[in-house]
Amino acid sequence: MKNVRYIAVNDCVDTANKNNDIAALKNVMNEFYSRDNSRKIRSSIRARAKAGLYRCSYAPLGYRKAPDNHNKLIVDEETAWIIKRIFEYANAGMGSHKIASSLRKEQVPCPSWWQYTRGEKDYSQRFSDPTNKYEWSHTVIRGIIGNPVYLGHTIMCKHETVFKVGLLKKTPDADRIRVDNTHKPLVSQEMFDNANAKILSRKREDTSGNVSIFSGLIKCGTCGKAMCQRYWGRDRHRIFVCNTYAKNTQRCTDHRIFYDDLYDAVLADIQYHAQLAYEDRDKAVALAIRMNDKAEGSRAKSSEGKLKQARKRYDEVTRMFDRLYEDSLSGRISNDNFTRLVDKYQAE
Repeated sequence: MKNVRYIAVNDCVDTANKNNDIAALKNVMNEFYSRDNSRKIRSSIRARAKAGLYRCSYAPLGYRKAPDNHNKLIVDEETAWIIKRIFEYANAGMGSHKIASSLRKEQVPCPSWWQYTRGEKDYSQRFSDPTNKYEWSHTVIRGIIGNPVYLGHTIMCKHETVFKVGLLKKTPDADRIRVDNTHKPLVSQEMFDNANAKILSRKREDTSGNVSIFSGLIKCGTCGKAMCQRYWGRDRHRIFVCNTYAKNTQRCTDHRIFYDDLYDAVLADIQYHAQLAYEDRDKAVALAIRMNDKAEGSRAKSSEGKLKQARKRYDEVTRMFDRLYEDSLSGRISNDNFTRLVDKYQAE
């Protein structure tokens, strides 16, 4: 139809000839071969991830790859203090934007500058201006604070490549592979949890310097994401809109509510329950119990999902024990490796 002539010399295909029916069949068989290779490679990658091997091209800030084993992380004494400083700031109640600003003022080099100076990435154009070495992004700060690698854990297979298309897509949390205690942690579990809890609960000021009493509490009923405050109209009425819709109109629908309407509705609800508690204490207690039971039911579903995931991992580790024992008997692995792997899986 497009007047394009296709020739495949090895397959003896030339669309100028009429007898080319075998070409379609050969294409299907070739794709089967490629797809099978893709499955094998993906299986190999997941097996290495389950063994706790660090597979990323670059070590995260605060760590370096061990000289004798590039799949193992060791503490980088030159940059580890930066990670500890970031978590200290977060535990003190500072948000990611403020932490980034503080690091700029202190002239702390950013992660990309360390990669550039060590020859890991070519950022020559970015750092042609020397002041760019101190340019920290709040998204980088947020990524560091939420990364379990600083607890000594390795999480692999966060993305996977779509066969033949070549595009990356995010892997659901349940399908990601996590192996604990693969390297030395830089922060404690308590510091990590406190930092993330404070980052999530932070209340930001608007352009007028006001902090909304509903900050962090309003969620979209459709997508479940936070609703952000905006100003609307000439009179600059305060409204809350779906943050997902504000960024991409294709991912959610237009949900909004006026600040004053929400304030009045919440105030009326508080007054109703306060009056109910004053007039009929037993009825108020019964209502509170019902609401608490409903919330507990939601938490129970979440816990059930975590339990299911833990059982799945337990079965995987049990199968690994069986294979390790067989490999040890057959001599496919050394006694030292057998002991090391058994200790690791036993601890898990």
